[in-house]
Amino acid sequence: MKRSSAIIILATALFFAVRVSAQVTALTHATVIDGTGAGPQNDVTIVIENGHIRDMGPTSKISAPAGATVVDLSGKFVLPGIINGHGHVDAKRDPQLRQYALYGVTTTTNMGFDPDDIGDFKAEQQRGNLRGARILTVKYRF
Repeated sequence: MKRSSAIIILATALFFAVRVSAQVTALTHATVIDGTGAGPQNDVTIVIENGHIRDMGPTSKISAPAGATVVDLSGKFVLPGIINGHGHVDAKRDPQLRQYALYGVTTTTNMGFDPDDIGDFKAEQQRGNLRGARILTVKYRF
């Protein structure tokens, strides 16, 4: 599997499904669907270090590093994040963006009706202070 596909696949699992305090996390025994149309890959281990994929492959060949937080994903699937092409996010963005993420939506749109502070919300996301799905917007409509 290509690393670029793996990065897309893990966006949701990394930021929204797994809360860890360690710098290294190993997701073990996962079934990976990469979104390319290829069949599912069974019993995969994914090693994440400082928020980036360090290694990925069959569990028989990849083991969790010493001291890593291990998350057993037996019976669970890892797949690409979903992009919501027609979304609505109002002033209560924080809980809405988190809810989108829980559904596997990593990016959502908000077309029109944005308040003037949309730039501030996007900046808060970039700083890591506003977690959840990323917002794409046209800011103002015609």
